[in-house]
Amino acid sequence: MQVLRPSPARSRSSGAPESTASEADGRDPLPSVLLLGMGLWSTFSVVDVYTALVVAPHCPLAWLGAWRAAGVLFLGACYLLSRRKGLSRGTKAAVEFVAFGFTGVLT
Repeated sequence: MQVLRPSPARSRSSGAPESTASEADGRDPLPSVLLLGMGLWSTFSVVDVYTALVVAPHCPLAWLGAWRAAGVLFLGACYLLSRRKGLSRGTKAAVEFVAFGFTGVLT
């Protein structure tokens, strides 16, 4: 009876983290996702206008617009930070977590 063992090339016990296809190409998807988030966040300004004019006419549109602008500015700062070269995986994960956590709290 022959015992089958995994070949050393296929072994995953080296402890080295696996890279994704985007990392192998040198592309990082986080800046693109943050740009998409900024665009989508801005489109909800239509809901703010509807809220200020129809749902709650006593609520000033400038107040809602200020919160919307704060979210876009924060996502823009995270976008600029995510484009820096040499960021570790942990830093990128923290930027992603903080960016979407902050905008989630604003909603």
